Amino acid sequence: MKSIFVFLLVCNVAVGFGQDSKKAIENGFIGYSQTLVNKDFHKMADYITEEVFTYLAKDDYIRLMQKTFNSPDFDITIKDPKLVTIGDVQNIKGKYYSIVDYSNLLNIKLKPENDGLANTMAVKRSLESGFGAVNVNYDEKAKLFVIHMKSKMCAISADGVNNWKFVALEANLKPMLGKFLPVEILKAI
Repeated sequence: MKSIFVFLLVCNVAVGFGQDSKKAIENGFIGYSQTLVNKDFHKMADYITEEVFTYLAKDDYIRLMQKTFNSPDFDITIKDPKLVTIGDVQNIKGKYYSIVDYSNLLNIKLKPENDGLANTMAVKRSLESGFGAVNVNYDEKAKLFVIHMKSKMCAISADGVNNWKFVALEANLKPMLGKFLPVEILKAI
C-alpha cells in the first residue's frame, strides 16, 4: 500500500512539473512573440538561447534583424502569433528541451518604388517557393503579401522550470543547430 502511495505521489509531482514547465514555456513564447511583433530586437535577443550567440554575436544578430525588418524595399510586420502545441519536456544530458509549434501571419508590403508588376510577381514566386503557394496570398488592392507561417522552435532550459530560451528549428539552420542541440531534437526539423 505504501509503495502505491509513493508511486502516485511521484506521478502527481511529475505531472505538476510538466504543467508548470509548459506554462513557463507559454509565457516565454508570449514575451518572445511580443518583442517580435513590436520589433524590439534588443529585448527579443534575451529570449534566444545563448548558444546561438557563440556562432553569431548578439549585436550582429540584432543588426541583422533590424536590417531585415527595416528594409528600403518593403515593410514587414508580424501579426497574430499563436502557440499551437508545446511538446513534452525532455531531459537530455541534464538540459531540458521542448519542441514548440506556432503560427503567425507575416505581412510584406512592397514600397511604392518596388511594386511594379514584374517585381511583384518575382517576389510572389520567391515567397511561394519558400513558404508554399498555399500559404502566400497577395492583396492587389493593398499591395500586400500575407504569408501564413507554421513553424517550429525549441524551448531550452537549464532547470526545466524557469528561464526558457528559444531557437528556431529550420532546415537552413541545421548545421549550426547541430553544434548544440541533441539529435533527438534535430529530428524534428
